[in-house]
Amino acid sequence: MITAIDDIRETLFRARLYHQGWWCIVGRHKDRDFMVNGMSSHLVFFNAVAWAFFDAFISNLATVFDKGTKKDPSISFYSNSQFSNHRLFCEVEDKGRKLFRYRSKFVAHRDYFMVANPDSFQSGLTHDDLGFLLNRCCEIFDDVAQEQGAATVWEFSCDEDIMRLIATLVKEQNIGS
Repeated sequence: MITAIDDIRETLFRARLYHQGWWCIVGRHKDRDFMVNGMSSHLVFFNAVAWAFFDAFISNLATVFDKGTKKDPSISFYSNSQFSNHRLFCEVEDKGRKLFRYRSKFVAHRDYFMVANPDSFQSGLTHDDLGFLLNRCCEIFDDVAQEQGAATVWEFSCDEDIMRLIATLVKEQNIGS
């Protein structure tokens, strides 16, 4: 049986993985020139993948800030006081709640007014804020998990896999030329 802490760990693991995939494609990657060359013939695909990674990242990370209701409780940092009382939680709560509202209005539910008037909702979150929020949430989780004798958020990177995919595409482009 999966526990709440297992569910939160899995959620943060996926958020970390999706963030890495998104940032590898759109961020300041050290091999950016090579990547742009490899992605150039597949722009529609990589644009769609980048958005899919971003939406999945936002959806997963925002989940840990879902307060739920008494009738419909959620599994989040609010469902376990060890998370919400953690010494670092105050550093992430405001940004996390902003992220949750953004997820609710633009990613998960697509609020008509907000989508039609995107300037009416400014999340106030930068790319660096999102990375900080993710890292701090993983740190909070790991501290609580260790206190409970549970596993921490798994370390994994999809960066090499994406780079291998792009290298294969470049190789195939060069063969077909």
